[in-house]
Amino acid sequence: MQTSRQMWDIVLQKTIPVRVKVFSKAEAEKGSHVYVHTAQRSTILGLRVDEEQCRRSEEMLKLEHRALHEKETRSKGGITRIQFFLIALVFSFAYYIFPGYLFQILSSLSWLCWLAPKSILVQQLGSGMCGLGIGALGFNWTTISSYLGSPLANPWFASANVAVGFVLVMYVMTPLTYWYNVYNAKTFPIFSSSLFTQNGTKYNTVGVIDVYFQLDKAAYNQYGKLHLSTFFAMTYGLGFAGLSATLVHIFLFHGRFPKQKWIRLIHMPVLLGATAMMPPASSVNYTSWLILAFLSGYVVYRRWPHLWERYNYVLCGGLDAGTAFIAVLLFISLQSKDISVDWWGNNVDGSCPTAKGVIAKGCPAIL
Repeated sequence: MQTSRQMWDIVLQKTIPVRVKVFSKAEAEKGSHVYVHTAQRSTILGLRVDEEQCRRSEEMLKLEHRALHEKETRSKGGITRIQFFLIALVFSFAYYIFPGYLFQILSSLSWLCWLAPKSILVQQLGSGMCGLGIGALGFNWTTISSYLGSPLANPWFASANVAVGFVLVMYVMTPLTYWYNVYNAKTFPIFSSSLFTQNGTKYNTVGVIDVYFQLDKAAYNQYGKLHLSTFFAMTYGLGFAGLSATLVHIFLFHGRFPKQKWIRLIHMPVLLGATAMMPPASSVNYTSWLILAFLSGYVVYRRWPHLWERYNYVLCGGLDAGTAFIAVLLFISLQSKDISVDWWGNNVDGSCPTAKGVIAKGCPAIL
């Protein structure tokens, strides 16, 4: 049996969209100290427990436990959860061979790029891997769940916070900064994790490192400063903004502030830190994840709650398990031996510079 303290630890871990450690139930009810840890930082915060969020989290915990542990009898013409799990596992196992090996373009379908493959602007807008990802979708479970986890396992209010933050950063802040050419942003790709020279070519980091793997200042001064893509620089700034936003969020949303329930569902640190995984995550990872999170956490949960309750977490586990098994098998048997299929279906969209005179293989250029 779990103690009351352990149960509150679990509930708050599911309620707050970061990993949380609560010292006791009494402390949590009083809004006292909670230890919050994310991939970037750790801090001590004062949080109050929102009853609606706790209720939803407790409900999800019960469903997770029942998913494969509850004994059930197969009804006539129906299937049990275990049978549904095995079906999902076999399906994901068989399907992954296409986006994972034979038809990799399924990982990022950017239909805008197909309409105008030689247009730099269209590539910037539509590329799911190296652009804003407008209309880009990924039909690959690893594309969907590799960075943000399974979209089936999150309550919709948490996914909605991620969605708002992603839209603000990707479709408002980044385009404004880029097309107003702030700090010569147009010289570099709009989205890239690479380092660049002043004229937009790739930065040769090996050339500025000595034999002891230390920065060679003389070589660096001769080669020039390194530059980041617009979006990459934006995420660095938002990382620092998230630190102060955490304290402001506590003051505004857990103090004497309007008591509307929807306000308590807003998490400013999550909004600002929504794109913390980008890069290496790309826009198609987020757009695909958010669409599935909306369909599962909002549409199905509200319209067909009995189906959501019975199959949601079972489906999540089956997709994860089947994809993991076939991914390991493909790597050991084929990819580790450099055995691949060379055809257009495996040509996933790439990244191109946009400054005049910058030439890159396979990219359109402005001369």
